[in-house]
This record gives sequence, C-alpha cells and structure tokens, in this order.
Amino acid sequence: MKNLKYFWILFVLYFVFAHPAIIYYNIPRNNIADENPIIALLLLAIAVIGWTIVLVILARSIYKNTYGQRTNISKILQSGRSVVGTVISSKTLPSNDDRYVPKEVTVEFNNFAKQTVRYTLTINDSQPQLRRYELDKKLRLCIDEQLRYPPYILPEDIQAKLHPGRIATLYILLGLFVFAIIGYFLYAYKTENNGYGWRFLVAYHPLLLSLYMIALFGFIGYMIKGGWYNRAARGSKGMKLLLFGNKTNATVLSATQTGTYINNQPEVKFNLSFMDTKGRTHQTSIKKIVNLLNLSYIHKETKTILYLPEEPEVIAFEEDIE
Repeated sequence: MKNLKYFWILFVLYFVFAHPAIIYYNIPRNNIADENPIIALLLLAIAVIGWTIVLVILARSIYKNTYGQRTNISKILQSGRSVVGTVISSKTLPSNDDRYVPKEVTVEFNNFAKQTVRYTLTINDSQPQLRRYELDKKLRLCIDEQLRYPPYILPEDIQAKLHPGRIATLYILLGLFVFAIIGYFLYAYKTENNGYGWRFLVAYHPLLLSLYMIALFGFIGYMIKGGWYNRAARGSKGMKLLLFGNKTNATVLSATQTGTYINNQPEVKFNLSFMDTKGRTHQTSIKKIVNLLNLSYIHKETKTILYLPEEPEVIAFEEDIE
C-alpha cells in the first residue's frame, strides 16, 4: 500500500511537471514576432494568477493542518459542550511511528435532539496501555455546539502536539517550490523571448499546461472523494445533521439511476417521503453513490434518515454521516 502511494505521487508529479515540458519543447515554434502581444500578456496574467493561487492554497493547507488545527482543538476544548459516548467499534490502523498507536474509533452518543447517533474518530493514542478506546468503554467528547471550529468533535483528553521538524520541512519545501516557480518564469523569459518580450508564451507552455494538469488532478481527486454528491452529508452541514438532526424512517417512493458513475459505481436518486415530529409529511430526494456489491440497498422500502427540524428538506442517510 505504501509503495502504491509513492507510485501515484510520482505519477501525478510526472504529468504535472515533466510531461508538459516534454510536449512543449518537442513542438516546433514559428516566428514569435508574429504572435499577438495582447494574447501573450493575457496568458502571462493567467499564469501568474494561477500559480499564485496554487501557492496560496499550499501555504494555507500547511497552516490549516498544523497551527490552525492546534488552535481549533484548543478552542473546542475551551468552549465545547461535554457529552458522554460509548465506544462501539475500535480498530488499530497501521503506522510506522512508535510514539503513538493510530486508531479508528466509532462512538455512539445522544445528540442535542436526544437522538442516538454514531460518529467515527481517528485518534493517535499515545498511551495505549490505558486501554481507553476499547469496546464498550465510556468516552467523554467535547463538541463545538456552534460548529465554528473543525473537526467539531474531539475526545476531552486529547492533546494537540506539533512536530517542529515536520513543519519546518514543509515550509522549506514550500519555499523551494516558490523559488522554483519564480526561477522558471525568469528562465523561460531569458531563454525564449528573443527580444520580443512574452510573445513566446502560448497556451501549451509548461507555465500554463502544468496549471491545467493541477486543476485536472484536483478535480479527479474531488470526484474520487464523492464530489458534490450528497452535500448534506458532508462538512459542517453533515455535522449539523449529526448533532441537531431528528432521526426517522423514510419511505422510498422510487429509486432510479441518474446515469452518472463515480469510480464505476452508479449514482442513484432516491425519492423519499417522511413525517416529522409535528406530524407533517415531507417529500424530498437525495442522490447517493451505491456500491455494485450492495445493490440490494436500492430495493429497501424504508431507510433511516436524519433531517433538520427547521429545514426538513435538508436530509442525509444515517450511515452517510457517521
């Protein structure tokens, strides 16, 4: 699995950086004096803005997953609401770090609407000898009731620790990447302008083609993770359903394939009818990617859903927000 991960990293790096250069430098160029300078400047603006966005996203991602995450954890522990849950599943994950044991722990607790819900946490257990996350153990959770600070739900005894060496390495790599991008802009201009400024810049130049590939792989990654499908079960909206949603059984009025496939799995549109706690009947629909090995799921006449009392059109299947 680890070797496969490195393979995909090298695969993406090749098509983002090496392949665009191979394409560009093997295509003969006409006299660049005939190129439109306005189009060249427009392409330059796209390249500068595009690479700036990429670098900002990388820098923000590093901060968000280091200092930002520690800040969020501290705020949740300071202002969060305490809830007691029960461990119903605990699985040890593979790791090469001897300082902790990573675990995937599913906890069952009553949400703020007094509904029994489940949530899965990934925990780095630095004291496995205490056996805190074993089956049927009680686990105190701290919950960000206002949904301001992801990941919103944490064990109360969690400790946020940063690894300065890793953070420094990430920022050094980011700095080298910034210098490499700036250096390539300067190198391309110096070696290709021939006295005509940026007229050498074309749509398939590596400065632009690499951006297209980054956008393509970003979109593919987004789709692999589920894309925009079933948005109610994702992010803060899904967390709101988990913490404040009412649970009920919905009747499946119809289930039809939409014709869309994600990772060769069909997307199915479910038309549902359910009754809220005030006795009102609601009809709504939801799309879900269904595993081909579990097609019997489509034919179930009822499904358990969570809905928001103040927004009953916002729903999600129970299993999608655990």
